Amino acid sequence: MKKLFLFIIFFVLLCLFLVFCKKNSAPQYPGMVFVPAGEVIIGSNESYAYEGPKQKVYIKEFFIDKTEVTNKQYKRFIDATGYPPTTALEKWLLS
Repeated sequence: MKKLFLFIIFFVLLCLFLVFCKKNSAPQYPGMVFVPAGEVIIGSNESYAYEGPKQKVYIKEFFIDKTEVTNKQYKRFIDATGYPPTTALEKWLLS
């Protein structure tokens, strides 16, 4: 009887452990991919001066579109939200 009781306690604790230690998966967004946090090397010491110096940085996790945003899609966004274009080039592209 004591062995059965210990087995039940062990089983319950194991189940609780598995439930609460479950990895939190990132939310899913259509058309986007999840980029996990981590260290990346940015910059260059071998090209233009404004690209340097080469360095290791830590980035937080983020989502990014699977494909680039076209000018037409960006214009639809501007028209739908009233969000102001930020540069003269963007204003020219949207005209």
